[in-house]
Amino acid sequence: MKKILLCLIIIAMVATMVASFSMIGCKTEAEDEETEEAVEEEVAEEAVEEEVAEEAVEEEVAEEAKQITVGWVCWDYTSEIWGEIKTGCETLSADRGWEFIPTTNDNDNSKMVAAFENFITMGVDGILVSMYDPQAVAEVTLKAKDAGIPVVALFGPYPEVTAFSDLNNITQGELSGVAIAKWMNENYSDATEAKPVEWFIMNLPEIAAVEQRITIIKDAVEENAEVPYEIVATQAATLIEEAQNVTEAVLQSNPNLNIIYGVHPDSAIGAVNALKAHSISKEQTQVFLTGVTKQILQMMTDKDYIVHTTEYGGGLEMAKPAIEVMEKILNNEDYQEENYIEQNDVYQDDAADVYERFYGSE
Repeated sequence: MKKILLCLIIIAMVATMVASFSMIGCKTEAEDEETEEAVEEEVAEEAVEEEVAEEAVEEEVAEEAKQITVGWVCWDYTSEIWGEIKTGCETLSADRGWEFIPTTNDNDNSKMVAAFENFITMGVDGILVSMYDPQAVAEVTLKAKDAGIPVVALFGPYPEVTAFSDLNNITQGELSGVAIAKWMNENYSDATEAKPVEWFIMNLPEIAAVEQRITIIKDAVEENAEVPYEIVATQAATLIEEAQNVTEAVLQSNPNLNIIYGVHPDSAIGAVNALKAHSISKEQTQVFLTGVTKQILQMMTDKDYIVHTTEYGGGLEMAKPAIEVMEKILNNEDYQEENYIEQNDVYQDDAADVYERFYGSE
């Protein structure tokens, strides 16, 4: 009986051990399966994360690879001052990684419209425009904007553009007018009603903003002049040759001419050429203008007829506001539609310092 009982106990112990081992085996298999599933999930998550990261890198590379292209429709950048502005635009565009495409159009309206059309067809990102007759491109400007291309005027603003940079005509006119009046008061104190200071103005009547400037100049002279003066002639002239021709024509009937105002640096240079051709002395006739170039500042430093101008920077400074507002527009940032360039007086005694500031590093 004892043997039978012992056998039963041994059998029960063996069964318990077998059951325990079986339970342990099942638990281990279940844990292994859970571990494998966790590993698989982790691997899958890492693969997704890598894919997302790769896509982000590809998008960033693609964005960097997309080069911004900006076209410039300019009436004529072959003159010195506009050549400097062109160089300024090229430098500022290169700093931003842009492709800058300038066009010079001989002041031909049909060529400027064609340049606009070409930029629209190319699908450029933005267009800068510099016009003597902006209304000639008003319609095609709207066409560019309808195509999603912002148009920024670099001088010569008009209503259809997205934004513009320009000179404040009121400031500019007042600076020039006050300087002319001051010069007359100091150097022509012996002027009389019978023999007034004779003044010739070169203007640009097709541009309303320039005509406004001329009006403000005349008003400032009238307000500040303490001696009698007379405007003996007003003629349109911006190029050197035409400015020389009109000045020579005025000298024929007004050989005692005292003051010349030139609307543009080339106007002033043409006037000086005419004065030299007619052997008019620097003591008799002086030239005033708006704007600076290397040649103008050198002439002023040499006291070569030109006694006063207003400066608004070299080519880089003149180009900067238009480029900066274009950048804000392309980056979908807030921007000002109206942007004005700071202006300052430059007299002969200042010219060397201004030259050094603008061009000394070249």
